[in-house]
Amino acid sequence: MDIRIEEKGDLYCVCVKIPKYDVRVKRKTIVNTSRVLSEAKKLGYELGEVVESAYLHNLNGVTEGTWVFKKKVVDKVEKPVILKEEKSVQPKPKRQRRTRSSTKKVSTEE
Repeated sequence: MDIRIEEKGDLYCVCVKIPKYDVRVKRKTIVNTSRVLSEAKKLGYELGEVVESAYLHNLNGVTEGTWVFKKKVVDKVEKPVILKEEKSVQPKPKRQRRTRSSTKKVSTEE
């Protein structure tokens, strides 16, 4: 599988080419969007939302495809965030266990 990633403005263009299906080798190859995302992540690219997608399956004769992704944008916080102080957690009150009165009489013989 040959992957080529080009950067065009705020978009990533991912071109994928897979070998044709060979009857002797009998190796089917299927490439979908999730596989392209995982392969791009291995190469060190952070891809965002999908703009254009494709589906490759060499058994059907489709061996080339192009995916277009938006660049992943870091969320910008417009309003300052105010954190409230957490209250300390009190332990649960323990339930008192009932004790049985002793039924055994202690002899006081000397």
